[in-house]
Amino acid sequence: MRPLEITLAVLALATAVLPRRWAGARIAAALALLPVGVVHATTEGWRWQMVPLYLVGSILFAVAAWEMLSPASDSQPSSVLGRSLGVLGLAAVVMIPAAVPVWELPEPTGPFGIGTVNTVITDDGRIDPYDAAGRDRRLVVQFWYPAVPDEDAVAEPWLSQLDVVGPSIASAFGFPSFALSHADLIKSHSYSQSAVAGVESFPVVVYSHGWTGLRTNGLDQIEALVSHGFIVVAADHTYGAAATAFPDGELVVYEPTALPEFGTVPDEDYDEAAVLLVATYAADLHFILDELQRLNGDPGWLLSGRLDLDRIGMFGHSTGGGAAVSACATDGRCDAVAGLDPWVEPVPQEILDDGIDIPFLAIRSGEWLEYDNDPVLQSFAGRSSQTDLLGLIGGGHQDFTVLPRFSAVSALLDVKGSIESDRASEIVNTYLVRFFDLQLNGGPDLSSDPLFEEVCVGLCEVPAG
Repeated sequence: MRPLEITLAVLALATAVLPRRWAGARIAAALALLPVGVVHATTEGWRWQMVPLYLVGSILFAVAAWEMLSPASDSQPSSVLGRSLGVLGLAAVVMIPAAVPVWELPEPTGPFGIGTVNTVITDDGRIDPYDAAGRDRRLVVQFWYPAVPDEDAVAEPWLSQLDVVGPSIASAFGFPSFALSHADLIKSHSYSQSAVAGVESFPVVVYSHGWTGLRTNGLDQIEALVSHGFIVVAADHTYGAAATAFPDGELVVYEPTALPEFGTVPDEDYDEAAVLLVATYAADLHFILDELQRLNGDPGWLLSGRLDLDRIGMFGHSTGGGAAVSACATDGRCDAVAGLDPWVEPVPQEILDDGIDIPFLAIRSGEWLEYDNDPVLQSFAGRSSQTDLLGLIGGGHQDFTVLPRFSAVSALLDVKGSIESDRASEIVNTYLVRFFDLQLNGGPDLSSDPLFEEVCVGLCEVPAG
């Protein structure tokens, strides 16, 4: 919970449980609820998880105000039972905002500020395999770049176009439409349309999200890379992303049949869908590289001439990791690739058989070490020329995304492993920055020994956290 939210909870608790002999302090605490609540709403921002506490605070404030006008009243809680019930009631009220916090992204560690800009690209002639109208494939693409933000600039929220995207994402996964309404309070460290830093060009890294993910799923990783001097590009893979909002008002949510629930269809149908999905993501990555060439030569574009297209890397999570591997194996413009639990089972068999001849970093979660994907990944890595195969001990599959940060009880909900989210970010971000610095900038070599005690090398036969 945020500081003023905690203050409201403490004031409410004091109002509810202070004994009769401390009536003055109890009334003062209750009367403070209103001004503190106003400051909280106007600075931190109100959110639906706090509504029960707002209601309790309003009632306590009203009672205290009435008691001031009727000093003979004997309505203050006086019994141990009454105070105990007050504590239990407030604990239940506070549990909701505590379990669903307004989380913060880790502070980027590099010397650069971060700017961001969006665009839409259309792959003329490539029919979108999931579009019922048979239209050309369209992508919303976001760029993050080293920047010098204005002093009074306001950071972008983690989830843009919340009013459109939030309800659709929530509804698609069976939550009330307002479930993500607080996401605009979750700020990034990125500033829209900021001036580009320096005068030189920067190496480019392309990010690919997983199935039903978003281009900002790995925003902590993206911001870490940009702060160290990379331009990072990411797209919402239309129909594979949880939701894609186009500037013309069209909203596209993920297509469930693009990857049916495992076990609900025959295995061969599932495999066919998985192969098409990874191939579609990979084709998106190829097309993004094509468009980078065009945009970089457009004198009217903010980042014109600032992309060093002789130094390109890719990384992705899960489906996006498999797509990054597939794209880099067949596109000579890609100089290095990293996968976070890369789903390589649907990668074309000829690629799996041949391996990859550029530097490849794979970090697997403890959870995915137990799945059939890992032997395929190990075999592929063994056929590749420059591979670093690592494991994140105690990590869950979603610990490579920001998803576990949405709830303090993510581990109980089986959304994450045992590792703390900030620690997972520190580890993954460190490896990504060092890997791409080495491969695209000629930086120092990666240590052959793990940089963190939670990291294992090679087969990593360890249980999930």
